[in-house]
Amino acid sequence: GGMTIHRDPEASTHLARKLWPRFNGRPVLVALPFTADALPLLRATGSPVTAWHHDHAAYRADPGPGVFAAEPPAGSFGAGLLFLPKERELSGWAMEAVAGRLEPGAPVLVVGPNRGGIRAAGPAVEHGVGPIEETVSGGHCRAIFARVRREASQRTVPLPMVSFGAGAPDDAVTVCSVPGVFAHGSVDPGSRLLLDVLRDAPPAGPVLDWGCGNGVLGAVLSARDPELRVVATDRNAFALEAARATLAANRPERVRLVPGSRMEDLPGGFGTVVTNPPFHEHIRSDASATQRFLAGTRDLLLPGGRLVLVANRFLKYPEVLVQSGARVRVAAETDRFRVIEASWPVERE
Repeated sequence: GGMTIHRDPEASTHLARKLWPRFNGRPVLVALPFTADALPLLRATGSPVTAWHHDHAAYRADPGPGVFAAEPPAGSFGAGLLFLPKERELSGWAMEAVAGRLEPGAPVLVVGPNRGGIRAAGPAVEHGVGPIEETVSGGHCRAIFARVRREASQRTVPLPMVSFGAGAPDDAVTVCSVPGVFAHGSVDPGSRLLLDVLRDAPPAGPVLDWGCGNGVLGAVLSARDPELRVVATDRNAFALEAARATLAANRPERVRLVPGSRMEDLPGGFGTVVTNPPFHEHIRSDASATQRFLAGTRDLLLPGGRLVLVANRFLKYPEVLVQSGARVRVAAETDRFRVIEASWPVERE
């Protein structure tokens, strides 16, 4: 599961900070920052800033006013700053959602790295926000300055959601998905492979699904075994919103959602940890967060518990697990993916 985080958030922040005086001290809604680093800089200007976070790590690192949610905070703001999400469908909706929380005529800055979709974002800004007054470039980033047209202001724009069937006839479930969540609109081949392995060797409960994305693993596992207790967790607010809808569609009362992805956020005592961890080739931070998680997985498991992981074949996750003392085996593989099982020897007293 998981979502793309840009490699160079600082450059976008510097450009936003440079253009900040145009907001003239108005209360600003800052939407979907890539990290929390931007916020102290922006709050230091003296303008009241409310943050709309989609990343739980950024939300936790930001001491100021804000929400962690799949929709913007309620209220009416005098200006908006949107860090443009990479996925086009998500970014188009986010522009409309931000404009809907602003007063008519309010200034809006949409900012992002050149390779993250900002260069093609002009028409979407015109459509979702209002007329563009200026475009400013710098540091491999671009900022689009626009004004909210009356029809786009002061309204609520629902997050678009799709649902589709998944699983074999004996474990058919409904999966709900929203833009910006991994494998939007389908079950990815990695999850399919993981579910095949778990059919042949059913997981001992309770189960932790780390980086649950749209919730497909928890939904299928609880469809196969209604008594199984599952905790599903993700750091991304849009993923959690999709997972919440997926679980509601299938009524698995035994699945609980927990926001966050760090060890400290999670309960322990699991019989099995399953994960299809977030991974994007140009983003090292995803892989390093996953490596940190894998290195500590043992602490989340009951004695004799196991980890079942699906990942791209070229990732070095087995090495990380072996270094943590695990016994590791490849349970299944295709030309692209591997399912890896790990268990830790139970130490005798």
